[in-house]
Amino acid sequence: CFMRSSPRLEQWLVTHPWLGPGIVAWRERGAISTKSKITAISVMALSGAAVVYVGAPVFVKVFALVSLAGAALFVGTRPSH
Repeated sequence: CFMRSSPRLEQWLVTHPWLGPGIVAWRERGAISTKSKITAISVMALSGAAVVYVGAPVFVKVFALVSLAGAALFVGTRPSH
C-alpha cells in the first residue's frame, strides 16, 4: 500500500536484493516463490491446527478453517517463480 504513496519507497523496495525479486515477480506474473508458498501454507496449517484445539465456538473454528483453506488455495494456485 505504501509503495504507491511514495515513489522513493517503491524504488527502494523493488531494487532491494532480498525483497525486490518477489515484488517484481508478483507484479509481472502474479508469481510466488515455491519456498514462500511452502512457508505460507505450512503456517496456515499450523494455525488451523491451533484453532481446532482452542476453546472457541464451533462456528468460529469453521470460519477460521474455511478462511485458512481459501487463503492456502489462493497461494497454492499462483504461478511459481
